[in-house]
Amino acid sequence: MCLSLSEVMTLMVHYHVSGFKTFKDYYMRSGEIRSAFPTMPRYNRLLELQQ
Repeated sequence: MCLSLSEVMTLMVHYHVSGFKTFKDYYMRSGEIRSAFPTMPRYNRLLELQQ
C-alpha cells in the first residue's frame, strides 16, 4: 500500500515540528508515526513520493 498525498504532507509537517535534525532520523526512529500510519512505505520510497 501507499500513502496518500495528504498523509505525506502530514508527515512533513509533523517532522518540522518534531525537533529531529534530519528527516531520515525522524522517519526511522519515530514510533508515533509507525502507529499512526501502519502502511508506511520504506524510507527510499517515501522520498520518491515527496517529489
